[in-house]
Amino acid sequence: MKAENWINISLLIVMLSPNILHAKVFRVAGIPEAPLRFYDENKKISGIDVDIIDHIFKKLMISYKIILLESSPGLKKIYQEKSADMILSFSKTGDRERYLDFSEEPHLKMDWYFFVLDSQKNKYQYNKGLADLKGARVGVTHGFAYTLDFWNAIDEGVMKPVYEHRNSMQIHNLLKNKVDLVLLNRFVAMHHAKLSKKSEKITRLPKPVKSSFYYNGFVRNSSYPGIEKVKKSYDAVLKEAKSSGLINKILGKYET
Repeated sequence: MKAENWINISLLIVMLSPNILHAKVFRVAGIPEAPLRFYDENKKISGIDVDIIDHIFKKLMISYKIILLESSPGLKKIYQEKSADMILSFSKTGDRERYLDFSEEPHLKMDWYFFVLDSQKNKYQYNKGLADLKGARVGVTHGFAYTLDFWNAIDEGVMKPVYEHRNSMQIHNLLKNKVDLVLLNRFVAMHHAKLSKKSEKITRLPKPVKSSFYYNGFVRNSSYPGIEKVKKSYDAVLKEAKSSGLINKILGKYET
């Protein structure tokens, strides 16, 4: 990854520990997924993840840069090749843990639901399980973990997957009747529904599919100096931000 492709987000601010301070820039990568991380109207990277990272690295007096890639496969290549030091907001899976050392503290808990057009909500009840959704065309985004039961249902032909490279397209595809259902976390779904200006046409099935904790992952064998100290200090600052109510304040800023 060329240095000019990295977007500078913050400068050095105040020092928490002189042992953590380095001249080298800490490289953070993710994919666009509003309101977690996105380009605002001024082409600036913004969002829940960005505000949390900004708070922590200012406390640690670490200069950092963020890059947003267009797809999950592209992001996977970044951390496999060790072209970044941290990856934003992942749930823990065995495959990811081969390459990422996740923080001890999660910064988000997100509930995932099936979203459906309001006009079709009575067609899909989802009371007993995924078998209730037999025959439905469901939007699937490459690189997302979902659940083992979800993938089993896909493999068994219960639901028909319609693959998409960008999660931001799922609500659009739902509104265009390209899919019958999309499985999204509540933050992302409601944000894109609001952007579509047709949020009244979209609803969710009442039963959540899963609730997951999300962590930022440190790239294993990162070349960043003192990375082990950064990991420990990161968790300490994040824990304090949660207990002080700062994380809830950031979430409230982006609620729709």
